[in-house]
Amino acid sequence: MTKKTSPKEKKPQAKRVTRRKVTKKAPAKKKRASWLRKIWGLSWKLAIAGIAVLVFAGLYLDTLVKQKFEGQMFELPTVVYARILHLAPGDDIGIKEVRNELDVLNYRKVKNPRYPGEYSSSSSKIELIRRPFEFTDGAEPDRHVMLHFSERSLQRIQSLERKGDLGYLRIDPKMLGMLEKQQDEQRLFLRRDQFPEVMVDALLATEDRQFYQHEGVSPMAIARAMVVNVKAGRTVQGGSTLTQQLAKNLFLSSDRTLWRKLREAYIALIIDYRYSKDEILEAYLNEVYLGQSGGEAIHGFGLAARLYFGQPIQELRIDQLALLVGMVKGPSYYNPIRYPERAKTRRILCCV
Repeated sequence: MTKKTSPKEKKPQAKRVTRRKVTKKAPAKKKRASWLRKIWGLSWKLAIAGIAVLVFAGLYLDTLVKQKFEGQMFELPTVVYARILHLAPGDDIGIKEVRNELDVLNYRKVKNPRYPGEYSSSSSKIELIRRPFEFTDGAEPDRHVMLHFSERSLQRIQSLERKGDLGYLRIDPKMLGMLEKQQDEQRLFLRRDQFPEVMVDALLATEDRQFYQHEGVSPMAIARAMVVNVKAGRTVQGGSTLTQQLAKNLFLSSDRTLWRKLREAYIALIIDYRYSKDEILEAYLNEVYLGQSGGEAIHGFGLAARLYFGQPIQELRIDQLALLVGMVKGPSYYNPIRYPERAKTRRILCCV
């Protein structure tokens, strides 16, 4: 026979089951709380260690930046020039010889000279705006003069600025090359105000529109580049500012790694904090890589103007300046000597 149990006999079993469930959950909660405390403790310790590393790294990088910007930023090579042509009334030199000299120096023959590096000529006169030049005894500004010739000699040097005559005139010499045994790069250093504003505006419009607004790094440019690259399925646009590009060129290698990009951004923030935008821009304009000449790297727009066009950058036309700006994106790919059609297409894009 099956023994029936009363309701009173069933209650203790229900209580025992309830007590067993409680004893199982309590240790799990304590265990989770313990893990959370450990994770929290480890997190704030790692955060403090990370902040300490950033501070010490920042101090080290700040020292490097100060040494570079406030010391000798660039190793400038020795520039070799040809002879200086001295002209004085009574010199045995004809108008044809002077015209040939100006052509060799890439002076432009025009109808009415208006800018340095231009001249006009008749059968007995040469109107000339001599380029500014730093001679051994000091710098001289541009000179607007009229040279008067007889059949075989120079008769008069008339100043068209002072409304009088000059006792002599020196013509800027031709740059022959550079001497530097320990460097594999060349540059001509120019001050910020020596670069044409139209070229600077084109550079900023092409490479870094927010240059005067950001703090060295542009989150908006990075986000925009990420969106473009994701849509294209490959890297077609970078988010580096001019300050980041300068930091990379001065202090880092060209390795495409996350660690290098982080250091680049950190250095860019330090540079932007310490120096004015014009100081940063001057350094960039003289540092940017713009191709090769033989086995030597060409840095800076000043030397690139001489290499590709044979003229000072102040005398280049707008289309020539646009070509140099376009080369920043790929100096070898858009080299106008080797790939003129590519360079022309890039120039057009920069002018738009």
